[in-house]
Amino acid sequence: MTYPAVELLDVERRLALFAQAITGNAYEVRASETFSGEAVGVRADRAALSSKALFLPARIERAANTVGNRRIYRLLALHQLGYREFGTFEFRLATAFERCSAMRTVADAAGAPVVLTRESDFDAFYRCFALPSLARTLFALIEALRIDERMVAAYPGVRTDHARAAESELARRPPLDAVVSIHGVLEALVRFTLAAPADVLARIDATGALPAVLQSAQTVRNRDADVYTSIDAAATTYAALDAHGLIPTLVDVKGTVDEAALEVETPSFRGVPPLEWLQREDRLDDWLEELAGLDATLATGAVDAPADSADGSAERPPGVDVRRLTDERDTLARRIEMERTTIRQALGHDDGPASLSFLYDEWDCHGQRYLRGWCRLYERRAEAGDAAAVLELLARIAPHEERVRRQFRQLPLQAYQRTRRVLDGEELDWERTLDYHIDLKRRVVPDERVYQRRDRVTRDVAAAFLIDLSASTDDPVVKPAPTPIGDDDDDPFWQPSRIDRDAPPPRRIIDVLRDSIALMARALDSHGDAYGVFGFSGYGRDCVEYYVAKEFGGAFRGASLRALVGMRPRRSTRMGPAIRHSAMKLARTGSALKVLIVLSDGFPQDCDYGPDRSDHEYGVADTAKALEEAARAGVQTFCLTVDKSGHDYLKRMCPDDRYMVIEEIEALPDALTKVYQKLTA
Repeated sequence: MTYPAVELLDVERRLALFAQAITGNAYEVRASETFSGEAVGVRADRAALSSKALFLPARIERAANTVGNRRIYRLLALHQLGYREFGTFEFRLATAFERCSAMRTVADAAGAPVVLTRESDFDAFYRCFALPSLARTLFALIEALRIDERMVAAYPGVRTDHARAAESELARRPPLDAVVSIHGVLEALVRFTLAAPADVLARIDATGALPAVLQSAQTVRNRDADVYTSIDAAATTYAALDAHGLIPTLVDVKGTVDEAALEVETPSFRGVPPLEWLQREDRLDDWLEELAGLDATLATGAVDAPADSADGSAERPPGVDVRRLTDERDTLARRIEMERTTIRQALGHDDGPASLSFLYDEWDCHGQRYLRGWCRLYERRAEAGDAAAVLELLARIAPHEERVRRQFRQLPLQAYQRTRRVLDGEELDWERTLDYHIDLKRRVVPDERVYQRRDRVTRDVAAAFLIDLSASTDDPVVKPAPTPIGDDDDDPFWQPSRIDRDAPPPRRIIDVLRDSIALMARALDSHGDAYGVFGFSGYGRDCVEYYVAKEFGGAFRGASLRALVGMRPRRSTRMGPAIRHSAMKLARTGSALKVLIVLSDGFPQDCDYGPDRSDHEYGVADTAKALEEAARAGVQTFCLTVDKSGHDYLKRMCPDDRYMVIEEIEALPDALTKVYQKLTA
């Protein structure tokens, strides 16, 4: 039977906000089929979790209606997020030996294993047992039960959805007539986690181990159960299976383990995240804290003081070996970097901070259609620049600030709005006057509100400045003249020209863009208009980067200034998603007049902006469509470019009065001021 399906694209943004509300961290929501980790496999019809993303099936059609399928998406997301919320990745093996009686028994029998540098504490826990794969399976099943129980207790609104999903899962599993092997025990354990009655399962048990297994699993249903409760239950369950002679049946005479007997189908609404890799990532916080402690110790005056210092208070404390501490600190730093690289490759994510992500459509001019959810945009706070660079920028723009402020003073702080149908006003409203006389002729009581007037209204403007951060903005404003190459055959004293290393670096396009925005921002602060400063770059449709230097509201001070000078040339110029995102942010301001000014140095291009990288028409068409969408949403747009060939493509992207090509880049600040005055006057 076919049910109405729900696409992940339909609920992606809502689920991302849901995940952020649950965990307090930004998560991107992706289709499970897009998981790109090298060390972990994720089924397309299952959910999974990484440190930055929540992976869910691209399509769900399990429930009888759309609402039901949306609820399944919520249940899948909540179960995955529960592993982080309820402390699964906080597991440490040393703590397990302290808290879990079953683990102490293991340690007494075989000794406590040492956690190796390049493995997780979970891997070390599995190595405590003769069959690590069985220990892994038992822990995964029992921990999933604990997460479900904690989830339902913390969020009672999901209880009905969970019960319905568990009932459906039980109904679709093949019949279990008798439990005669370890595979049957595992299947019975899965059914127990789906609320199958323990007494019913015990009646079909022929191994004798199932009651003890289910009794151990029952302990995690306590609402105070934590990951160590699951660890203790898994170790107790393993011991019960071993005591009933079930574990030796998995190993043949050659010592080969029958791994197929340990494979059991997990419920479709759960999915198992890569526990081991995520725990390793969580453990990085411990190492970073240790590294910070070593740095602090090495930075203290007592450690750095000379050994023969005359100041007794500055002498090194006895027993502090600076060389040993330095070696220890460097070794730990290398270990952290190697671990980060390994985790990044295993989980398939970058080194950037977790950030909000948004999906945007893209216009395919060749197919004359929108590609739905085609581009993923990441919104991040721009990295803070150097404080010295801020001072240099303020010094450069200081001579021009008063002139720009004078220009802004000419903008009216108030405007006039015509109000019609009033009892008293400056002018007659001729349409209402005509209606008045018609009503008199018809012997109908007329509406006497036949005047109109002009009322003063406060200026209500929000402006977004969008800066192109493509690699080409690193080019110098003035191209250096080619150095003539002399002929050493003609001049025996010829020498190649020397590079003047003391000369200041050449002024770049990005420097002029930043200075222009800073000049505008200082003037706008004094004028009172709301504005935001943003930058964009990226590489590929799945990685459009959107950097925030300043959000709407607040003054252009400290953090915003450092974020602006921290904006630097990056990669490509995929304009469409950045314009659509800026228009969305402007719409949220609720301002009466919304303005978007794009500052760029070239045409839209990216590695996959169209079927062929050399197809410039595709990017131009998508950008034109994005500007058209913004205009329909009530946003006044304007494109400024310092590309002297900009007329060729801007006339296809914008109306003639909505773009400007700056011939001399140093004229950009004045041009930007005039454009803003024109758009907001």
